[in-house]
Order: sequence, then structure tokens, then C-alpha cells
Amino acid sequence: MLEKRKVLRLKKGDVFRWQIADGLYGYAQYIEPTLTVFFSKYSTGPLEAKDLIDLPAAFKLCVYKSAFKDENSEKIGNIAVLAENGVKPTTFKQDIISGGLFIYDESGHPNNIWRPASYEECKNIETTSIWEFGHVRRRLLELYDKKPNRWTGEHVIDKEKLAKYLEQQKQ
Repeated sequence: MLEKRKVLRLKKGDVFRWQIADGLYGYAQYIEPTLTVFFSKYSTGPLEAKDLIDLPAAFKLCVYKSAFKDENSEKIGNIAVLAENGVKPTTFKQDIISGGLFIYDESGHPNNIWRPASYEECKNIETTSIWEFGHVRRRLLELYDKKPNRWTGEHVIDKEKLAKYLEQQKQ
């Protein structure tokens, strides 16, 4: 007999407790399909959703829905979303073929959300990606251990490809 899978309906404001290490918990709030907020609040015992009201975001990511279904993820309630936590972060990508940099910007025309960008614009922002539970867990642990964010442009941009791209643009 097939086992029924639990259906998870995510709602704006849902708060999750994520076990990120043995006895260590991190906390997140689902905003919408392309935005989840992570708090720099950790605990060695479970906190309740009400304990997280008015906390600013430590970082914001797009997370696969499956991450919320992970056995180490538990929905603990629903709280109002702070206005600043509902704003999507600016992210970038580096074209794998050309080496050019582009910023994801939803403020313009809906058919033109990628705009060319410079290294200076991208070096302190994160790459555009969708995160799995394991990656978010690692990111939360690195924040807890006060390690630098290795997903910002200065750490991931292929400067050699970018230099070739910029040289071609001059011609």
C-alpha cells in the first residue's frame, strides 16, 4: 500500500523552526513562493512564533517548497510580516557563456527584469538561486558561527570570464 504524503499549504507569515545542528534551531518566515526570511535568532530549545515578532531579517532567499517538508523543519505558527521583510532582495547572475553580470530587478517592465550590471554593483549581493534545505542549513550555521557569507559576488564571480566579456563589449 502506498504511503500518503502530507500536503503542506504555505501561507504568508508561516513561521518555521529548522533544526540546523544537534540541539540548535534556526527560524524562518515564509513570505511568498519567491521569498523566505531567515532570522539571526537561534535557540537550544524550541521557541514559539510569538517570540519572533518584530525581528529583522538576517537574510532573505528563495527556497524550494520541499525544504519546508524536511524532517528537520517544523511549522510553529503564523505571525504578521514586517513591511521591510516583505521586500525582495536584489540578486545577480553571471552568464555562464558570456561572463556578463546581470541584476534581477522586478521594478521595471515585467518582460525585462534582468539588467546589465558592473562588478561593483554585484560584489556585495547574492547570486540568484533557489535553495534546498541542506544549503540553507549550512548558511544558518555559518551565520551562527559568524563566518562571512560566501554567496556574495566577490566570492563567486568568475573575474576572468568577466574581463573577457568587458573586453568584447569595448569592440
